Amino acid sequence: MKIALMSDKSDLNGPVSGIFAEARWLLIVDDESGNILNAIPRGDQNDLQLAEKIVESGCEGLLGGPIEKEAFIVIADVGGVTRYLAAGLSGREALEKFRRRELEYIRDYIGGQGHQRSGGGECSGARH
Repeated sequence: MKIALMSDKSDLNGPVSGIFAEARWLLIVDDESGNILNAIPRGDQNDLQLAEKIVESGCEGLLGGPIEKEAFIVIADVGGVTRYLAAGLSGREALEKFRRRELEYIRDYIGGQGHQRSGGGECSGARH
């Protein structure tokens, strides 16, 4: 499965970005092998353009930090991509925790009713 990873570096040794808007790189990773399939620099791209690249790339999951509303809607509602909170972990640590199902869901956009700053809990069954 393809996973999008929002990173501060172009490899899996770098940290997952604290929030979606601060990511310098969008890494498209094969979950099973851990290989980077595509490393896309943010450059002049805005959050919406990166969100569209995630959906166009066929990613089923996103490892990152909290997401702003416009990008969240594209990722979650249009693309159906499940979002996982992995901010601050290295890319490798985030993938390992993802594989072990140890990451919390990002349930809502920043400022939305389901947005959590920290902490977690079980999936409520709500749409991710």
